[in-house]
Amino acid sequence: MSGFIDTRLKSPQVTCCEILDRPHAINAMGQPHLIRPLLRSALQLWLRSLVSQAERLEITIDASDRQLLRGQVPEVMLRVERAVYQGLYLHELSLQAADIRLNLGQILRGKPARLLAPVPAQLQTYVTEADLNQSLGSDLLASALATATQHLLPNRQFSVGQVTLSPGQIHLQGQLSGGKQPQTPGPACLSAHLVSQGAVLQANQVTLAQPGAPPPINLPDQAFPLGDATLQQLDITAEAIALRAQIKILP
Repeated sequence: MSGFIDTRLKSPQVTCCEILDRPHAINAMGQPHLIRPLLRSALQLWLRSLVSQAERLEITIDASDRQLLRGQVPEVMLRVERAVYQGLYLHELSLQAADIRLNLGQILRGKPARLLAPVPAQLQTYVTEADLNQSLGSDLLASALATATQHLLPNRQFSVGQVTLSPGQIHLQGQLSGGKQPQTPGPACLSAHLVSQGAVLQANQVTLAQPGAPPPINLPDQAFPLGDATLQQLDITAEAIALRAQIKILP
């Protein structure tokens, strides 16, 4: 995407040879009742490849045997607990994907599983404050925070060292450097009230505070485009962020 955060999931090519023995997989082509467990195993392996770790992964496939034989899956529902996706720590994640087209014939012959077309998906996730701080080393979050702070503090550098939450707000604590007065280099806290507006994440009531400095400085509101994603719900408490969004999974 071309927006603030890359909200698309990139589908990897994952070989299913580890779970599909070739002769039995080929024989399954003529036995529709074997397709569902084989495809379930292939999808679980593919989805496992999206995350580096997960405590629990549940998958439900909604498709007839005839649809599966054509490589078509009308709906897949995924639930993951305590997962890590590209360095992002996720306490809970639910994904409902529709109109999935897979290279089933190749999957059953032990070839890599891959999507044949983009897949629309409904995403729900719950991320705790601790998850956010564990994720600070991920490229995805680091890039998003760097983009955000550059827009909120032009001509300044702000290195985020800790994230804290309060109802409706996110607070980035770190080191401020560069630029001119009235902000001086040193520890600082950048705060914003976040509001979901469809394809835009709106940051309102933005302030910059520094220890021992005058009252917090008010900064202009900012709107961050989310590219292909549509943010439908965003709830921030003192413990966690819960969001629901429409995203796209790419082949």
